[in-house]
Amino acid sequence: MIPKNLPPVYGSLSVVPGFVDFHAQHNPDRPWAIFPSDTSPSGTSSISFQEFAHATHRVAHHVRPERQGNELEVVVIVAHTDAVLYVSLLAGMMRAGVIPFPLSPKTSPEAIKQFMKKTSAHRIITQDVFRPVFKKVQRQLGEEGFNIDIEILYPWTRSSLRSTWEVKPASFEEDATQ
Repeated sequence: MIPKNLPPVYGSLSVVPGFVDFHAQHNPDRPWAIFPSDTSPSGTSSISFQEFAHATHRVAHHVRPERQGNELEVVVIVAHTDAVLYVSLLAGMMRAGVIPFPLSPKTSPEAIKQFMKKTSAHRIITQDVFRPVFKKVQRQLGEEGFNIDIEILYPWTRSSLRSTWEVKPASFEEDATQ
């Protein structure tokens, strides 16, 4: 379904979050994304432009509350999820003024270390399932004097686009027994 109102194409809007905000204002109830329903095997569900925009604001607030910290900080993302959630995370990070650096979950720990050093990235946002990998990366980089912060996404689903989005710092020392 094509939005009723289309944004200007002559460069007056930033791509992200400009287009997101434009559609939230001018096409709030139109679907941004359509996907298979979680409750009906033959049905579909959708996320509206307004819900998407609100989700990007929640992500931005959690990634960089009150825009504290460095503008244009590079933040590594390693997550295994669907495109709807991944795009929401990327757009929210851009809204927050950070530079997302998405890496595949298949990226080796050695490559992750090299990417982080080359881009001066000192933060990783990831999922709990990757905790053992990043615990090792954090320890090895720390031994080299390159400290990193790891934040774990808890839990994130398409319904989180409509409600809460949580990013918490990981405390690997507390969870060493897991």
